[in-house]
Amino acid sequence: MFGFLRGYSIRWMFGLAGALPALAGGILVLVATLSTSQNVASPTIIWVFHAALGVGALLAASRIYKTSKALLFARARMSGAGILAAVIGGLLYIVGFGFEGLLVIAGGVVAIVGAHI
Repeated sequence: MFGFLRGYSIRWMFGLAGALPALAGGILVLVATLSTSQNVASPTIIWVFHAALGVGALLAASRIYKTSKALLFARARMSGAGILAAVIGGLLYIVGFGFEGLLVIAGGVVAIVGAHI
């Protein structure tokens, strides 16, 4: 029934399950930031900070997925990527991106759990 998953490890599946919500949260933050920046003539510090957090969430999602396939020190690298995603998600939540921040936090938690299974 699940023959298509035969060659993949549990860590890879957790990495994919952690990277997708973090990726979605990062894309939503960037879309929200760029849609509000159309009304402003010059970028403000807050706009740049929101964009940096969105790019950071995308970077964390990429690191989660890449480290889920690693052979050397995969547990430590995936834990580090999960902690990075959780910290960025917490900052997003504090700044005002509620749902997007929770998505990135969820991706980080899934990555941390996947690293230790």
